[in-house]
Amino acid sequence: MSDSSTPGPSTPSGEILDRLGRARADAPVPLGRYEVVGRLGSGGMGTVYDAVDRERGTPVALKTVQVDTAKAVAVIKREFRVVADMAHPNLAPVYELACEEGVWFFAMERVDGNTLLEWAREASIGPRATGPMAEAATVSLDPSQISG
Repeated sequence: MSDSSTPGPSTPSGEILDRLGRARADAPVPLGRYEVVGRLGSGGMGTVYDAVDRERGTPVALKTVQVDTAKAVAVIKREFRVVADMAHPNLAPVYELACEEGVWFFAMERVDGNTLLEWAREASIGPRATGPMAEAATVSLDPSQISG
């Protein structure tokens, strides 16, 4: 875990965002030590990309975050350090906070499987839902179970 690339706030160029959006396994886009090979999803905070760590040869997820003020840089760094020190079976480990070409991102373990929305549609979550996925979806992070 590291937050070695820690410049100030920045706005990525439209060109790098366009390139990342077109990344494919047969046409990867380099971003620092990573090769982006596709888009996994997006949400309110940013976009998550499928990537490969070229130094380790392992698959990772790169979660982009918008960092456009000095305060936002401080918040993202603090959040990274808190999450990086946590260990819990329901949390994907984060490896690095970096900024490359104006794009701030967390590198983290890539977890294969269905999205929560896909699972909810298939499982018809309700008060009668059972099984390990239902239990995981209803259990909050108990502070006594978190190490770090």
